[in-house]
Amino acid sequence: MLTGAGMVLAGLVVLPMLKGLRQTVSVTQLGAGVAGEELRRRFSFVREEAEDFWAEVQFERFRRQIDREMGSETQPDE
Repeated sequence: MLTGAGMVLAGLVVLPMLKGLRQTVSVTQLGAGVAGEELRRRFSFVREEAEDFWAEVQFERFRRQIDREMGSETQPDE
């Protein structure tokens, strides 16, 4: 009888704790998912900005090269 009472008491104490733990884990997983999505979004933004910057650098190099080539071809004869 003492064992049965101990089991009932354990059930009344332990089961709500396990249920609360499960909810905590669920909320933590949800928070981690949201944080992961935010991190992915920010890395995507940084990657796009870096790609845009690199494209502008390449364009400027190409433009300067064209300007130099055109400048050497159009110099007046002296």
